[in-house]
Amino acid sequence: HTGGVNIDGGGVRRLTTEKATVNPLSSPPAKPKRSNLQEALGFLPGLGLSYCVCQAGFVLAGQVSAVTDVPLSGVPVAILLGAAVNNTFAVPACFRPGITLAGSSVLKLGIVCVGFKLSALEVAAAGAFSVPAVMASVGAGLVLI
Repeated sequence: HTGGVNIDGGGVRRLTTEKATVNPLSSPPAKPKRSNLQEALGFLPGLGLSYCVCQAGFVLAGQVSAVTDVPLSGVPVAILLGAAVNNTFAVPACFRPGITLAGSSVLKLGIVCVGFKLSALEVAAAGAFSVPAVMASVGAGLVLI
C-alpha cells in the first residue's frame, strides 16, 4: 500500500501514510519479448557492414594483385580488413549481432560451401582417394574457426 484512504473492518475511513516495501531479492520486470521478425531484422545492420567490408577486401586484393602481379585472394584480405576495422573503430552496438553471426555461422557455412565445391572438383579429378583429405580440411576449418 502506498498511502491513501484505508477502510478498516468497521467501515471507518482513515488516511494512511504507509510506504510500500520493495523486496530486494525480487527480479526486475521482464523485458517485452521480441518477435522473430524483429530479432531477424536486428542482424541486418551487422550483416550489411560485414558484406561491405568483405567487398572492400576483394576490391583491395584485386588492386594489390594488379599492381604487384602477385595473385592475392580476397578472403584473407577481407578477414584482415574486418579485424582492422573492428580494432580501430568503435563499432556501434546495433552492428554487433550481425557481425557475430557473420563471424561464426556465416563463415562456417562459407567454409562448408568452399569445401563442397573443392571436394566435387577434386573427386572428379583425383578420384575417391581425395575425399578423406578434403573432409579433414573442411573439418579442421570448422573446428579452428
